[in-house]
Amino acid sequence: MNWLILAVTAVLGGLVPAVLSLRENTFSRRQNPNIRLSFCSHWGVCIADAFLLPVVNGLVFNQLTAAWWLVVVIAAGALVATLIFHQGWWPRGASPAYGLHFPSHRKSGGSACLWHRDLSAAGWLHIFFMAGEITILVLFVISPMPREIVIAVGAIMATYPLFGVMEPATAIH
Repeated sequence: MNWLILAVTAVLGGLVPAVLSLRENTFSRRQNPNIRLSFCSHWGVCIADAFLLPVVNGLVFNQLTAAWWLVVVIAAGALVATLIFHQGWWPRGASPAYGLHFPSHRKSGGSACLWHRDLSAAGWLHIFFMAGEITILVLFVISPMPREIVIAVGAIMATYPLFGVMEPATAIH
């Protein structure tokens, strides 16, 4: 277990986003009633980012093996992928996700091509955090791993859809 990687991931995945959302008035619906999925309301992803993924990173980090150029290529692809995934949360007209993460179209002027302008600092941190997580998970898949680590990561990641996918879906339906 790499405890430093676990701690850094927990801070970047949980503590820093919480502080940023407090400063941006998106921590709770009391701070900003226009945002339906505040930091506190989005508890599933917070648990996954602050607790599950740090444990995964701590378990696998010392076992990862890849050439530096491959890491760069995977990281670039992960950033593009997470931008595409998160664009789906941008509110479009009658979209059920309207107002979920983006309290307004103020900076984008309502243009879907400029959706990224509506992201808060906490939102941008999450984009880069998830790009890093996708990179680590891809490296995990292509790196030789001890059987115990594969089983532990599989068990942890089996719970991820409950927190990272199903919980946010309950907020929009």
